Amino acid sequence: MNLRTKQEYIERYYSHLAGNSITLSEASEKYAIPRSTLEKWFYKQYIRVVSDSYPVQCNEADIAYCVDVYQSRRKRGIRYGAPLLDDAGTPYKLKHTDLSKKRKQDK
Repeated sequence: MNLRTKQEYIERYYSHLAGNSITLSEASEKYAIPRSTLEKWFYKQYIRVVSDSYPVQCNEADIAYCVDVYQSRRKRGIRYGAPLLDDAGTPYKLKHTDLSKKRKQDK
């Protein structure tokens, strides 16, 4: 992900999903991500709300972006403890990547 902002990334890769609404339960099934993880992203406002009626409808492009960041981190061995996105909405950069690698080797 070499694009500078979340919005640039969404426009490039997920423009076909922009504005589509999806519930957290539907997103959990579609993207194979635990609903609890999606709820954390929702409460941290990584995912925008399209409609706050019941059930809450979220922007599918935001969810697809977060899933992409989440899966790329898991492939690198980063699983817990660090935020998914920073305040600008870009993937959070670990301050101690060597420590993360060492913890992965220790497991």
